[in-house]
Amino acid sequence: MSQTCGCGCGHEAAAAEVASGVITPGDTIDMVVKRVPGAVTVLRELGIDTCCGGNLTLAQAAASAGIPSERILRTLSERAGVS
Repeated sequence: MSQTCGCGCGHEAAAAEVASGVITPGDTIDMVVKRVPGAVTVLRELGIDTCCGGNLTLAQAAASAGIPSERILRTLSERAGVS
């Protein structure tokens, strides 16, 4: 039996995104780290700050690190199992 939350926080939508494995350049570092097991290791290896830079989107973090956001998405896909 499924139960829905009426708090309005949107966690049902976030759970659906996690289940589908969809990560986009507009997702924040914090969102990715919370939703994707192993993401912290992958992001740190790519030079992405997962602590203080958590409020940045993947696209912003990629630009800050001087790498294409597509590389982050590809590496997450290969190593952390997201698409």
